[in-house]
Amino acid sequence: MGNKNPWILGLIILCFFTYYAWNGFTLPTVFFGETITKEAVVYETKFRMGKLGKGWKQTIRYFYFVDGERYDGRYSLRGNQKHQKAGNKISLTVSALNPEKHKVRAFYKYKKFYYQTERKFYVPKSIGYKNLFLDKDVFQIESFSIQNDSISKIFGQVKHLNDTTIFLEPIVFYYRTKTHFTYKIINENDSKKYLPYPNFYYRNKMSVLTNNIEEFWN
Repeated sequence: MGNKNPWILGLIILCFFTYYAWNGFTLPTVFFGETITKEAVVYETKFRMGKLGKGWKQTIRYFYFVDGERYDGRYSLRGNQKHQKAGNKISLTVSALNPEKHKVRAFYKYKKFYYQTERKFYVPKSIGYKNLFLDKDVFQIESFSIQNDSISKIFGQVKHLNDTTIFLEPIVFYYRTKTHFTYKIINENDSKKYLPYPNFYYRNKMSVLTNNIEEFWN
């Protein structure tokens, strides 16, 4: 009986490591108390080389709302999960007591018209550049400053006011230099600080009011 114990222990360790690797080397999320189901929107996707240089792995970031509060999450796709794109919807299981604690429940099958609404704008400047990525439900504004050798990004939600006009609501902000990094969730009261009004875009002409998109940071 004693000779079997090392084999049993080794099998348990092997099973745990297999499960751990399958879950992207992250421990499972355990909930205490009531949970709720929420819908999240993917706002950024990144690819990286897989282990031992085999294949590519994708990491996504998404935001979601609970009782009007904004939250941010990150997930690394595994196994045969299909690659995602900005604007895709995912389903989350969220702790009612601690909404920051959550796990991905399911991925929705995205609709093809997302690709038809995607727009990209590039605004060159003497001191850098500004990019705008605009999709059906999310946007990204990226600014690069030569003078500060810095890059800033604002991610947010696209709100459809009517058939021709949309409104950009900033939610996530980060700013990076060689020596400094800032990342934060923008609360609703600070929206004007990061994306001053008016930030309206007209879908019929796809005009871009670049003069009114200027980021501010401390």
